Amino acid sequence: MNADGLAPSQHRAIGLTLGALYGFHALRGLLTHGGTDDTFEWAMQALSSLAWVPGVLALIAFIAHRIDMGRILLAIGACTYPIAVAFWPLVANAGSADARLDFWIHQIPGLAAVAAIFTLPLWTAIVSLFLNCLLVEIVMWRILVVTTWDVSIVRFVFSIAYSGFFFVLMLFLIAKINSTNRVLARTAREQAEAGMLESRDAEIDRLDRLTHDFVLSLLSSAAEGVPTDKLRVQAEAARRQLTPVQTEVENSSLFLEVIDRITRRCGREGVPVTLSQRGIPEDSVMPRLTAIELEAAVAEAVRNTVRHATEPGRVEIVLDGPRLKVVISDDGPGFDPTRIRTRLGVTQSILHRMNSLEGGSATVDSAPGRGTVVTIAWEPT
Repeated sequence: MNADGLAPSQHRAIGLTLGALYGFHALRGLLTHGGTDDTFEWAMQALSSLAWVPGVLALIAFIAHRIDMGRILLAIGACTYPIAVAFWPLVANAGSADARLDFWIHQIPGLAAVAAIFTLPLWTAIVSLFLNCLLVEIVMWRILVVTTWDVSIVRFVFSIAYSGFFFVLMLFLIAKINSTNRVLARTAREQAEAGMLESRDAEIDRLDRLTHDFVLSLLSSAAEGVPTDKLRVQAEAARRQLTPVQTEVENSSLFLEVIDRITRRCGREGVPVTLSQRGIPEDSVMPRLTAIELEAAVAEAVRNTVRHATEPGRVEIVLDGPRLKVVISDDGPGFDPTRIRTRLGVTQSILHRMNSLEGGSATVDSAPGRGTVVTIAWEPT
């Protein structure tokens, strides 16, 4: 268990907390420091600085968003703390009244061990915890703050328990954060996979519609002896459906261009078109892919009208502000809309195509013996 799985912001938050604790203990220790003997003053100050200066410098690094530098400084602090404690008897004024105050760094063995959790392997941090607490008690005995072994043992056990509480708390915090990160990563991966599957299904649906609308229709027309010029027009429509968008200019189509293509398509099929236009600027545009899907849906509805109605159908195009509506109607035999699931041309090429399009919609109103009305509409969202 380590902190390597944490995000940079999480590293910084924990680092700021540890650095702030170092700063707090350093300030409190320096303010309460006895240091009445000038002979030992400079040496004690220098040795104690090994215990707290790396932690304070780490705080500054984390504040400045230098996360890697902050972690390095905390690791240094975890390593220099036992050195400062071990060498303390060489500079301490043993047996003096201020010996305990001078040795104020005995208060932070657990902080150094927690810094080790955050920056070093777990086994190193565990060794650091026991070593720091043991060294503190040995030094307290050597400088005559504690004079009996039984008291030292009790203090050692208490120090391990007290520092160990925060040690385990940090382990739990890092483990919880790592677990949360793994769950978030797995969720993001599953969402990405779901998005890929959804995109794949959408592409399969699109290819189904293209196959029905153009390939099968083209083969059917060829088998029925449709003139070559009409077959060429259908082939061009199929090519246009498959042409990828290359530039920003190609990424949109003017409303009037879309209406013109629909009108010409209906004219080739012999279906009359009426246009009702209210308050739409001539330069109004829609996304190119939207235009392609809308035109394909209208073309399928017009083909159905020509194929199934005895009399030519009618197409009404209504422009009302940014909304475009195309109504294709005929007086043919009609059908039961509740039983159209097997009719790929209606379900996929018209209804699904438009209802899955952002801002698009399509409805079919029909009944046996009553003709059919297909309404296809789009408006920007």
